[in-house]
Amino acid sequence: MQTDAVLALLLLFAGNITPYVHGREHKESCNTVPISHSVSVPTSVGVVSDLVFTRQQGFSEATISFTNASARTVQAVFANIELRNKTEQRLMTIPANVTQSSGQTHEKWPVRISGLQEYRVKAPIEPGARVQLYGYNPRTIGFCPSDAVLSYLKIVYTDGTNVELHLPDWYSDSVPYKVPENVRTALQDRIFSAVVKVTISVDGKVHLSLPGELSSEQRSYLQGIVDSWIFLPATNSGTPTESVVVMFVSRGPCKKAAISRDGHEGIRVDICPRRNSSVEEVFVGGFLQ
Repeated sequence: MQTDAVLALLLLFAGNITPYVHGREHKESCNTVPISHSVSVPTSVGVVSDLVFTRQQGFSEATISFTNASARTVQAVFANIELRNKTEQRLMTIPANVTQSSGQTHEKWPVRISGLQEYRVKAPIEPGARVQLYGYNPRTIGFCPSDAVLSYLKIVYTDGTNVELHLPDWYSDSVPYKVPENVRTALQDRIFSAVVKVTISVDGKVHLSLPGELSSEQRSYLQGIVDSWIFLPATNSGTPTESVVVMFVSRGPCKKAAISRDGHEGIRVDICPRRNSSVEEVFVGGFLQ
């Protein structure tokens, strides 16, 4: 499925989330990423294959194929994918999923997902049919993953029953849920950029834990912004847990987001003052929340 078509469909369900994408020239497909470790999926249930990861401008996305091998019709599928580097360290997680448009299954998933992470199709998945699950993460990485772990799989059937499979330990990343506009603030250094670390609490609150090279004025300004943010927390085997996130923060005239080339993993944050306005737009992970 083409990325443009996927994003257009996602916008129908994204609520107050609007895309911040200037073009399609800044992307890199990592082709098929091998799934080296996985839950054991019975052949009578389904087949999960062909994981394709794409590094986009300011965010990451992935698709993975699911074939319904059962005799029942499927309403929705959720697959938690953990992407790793050569030393088997986790880089990020992707909540790949697909739901029939009339289904209300997002509340049945093991973790909450944002509107941009939810992918819907018109028809249910009939026996023998093959569909693509779509997943989005606002993080960027500077290289293609070496392999992946399929750590959780849930299949929901139209008759209300489900199949749930998972590894003993599985993890999902924290993601932004609400990021409102910011009241414009007069700063001595109007344009700046920095790498910072923030802590995401189990209730989704954001705290600036390592401000990097920011001045005291910039730290106060940035903490005032993130105080209004709400994240969906990271989870450890489905239980919310505190997490630390690297953010690449830039304030000033907004430019095209380029895919990361420095090997770091993190979330891009652009704070864009509007001309002749008292507010600033805040773009997180290539998207305005």
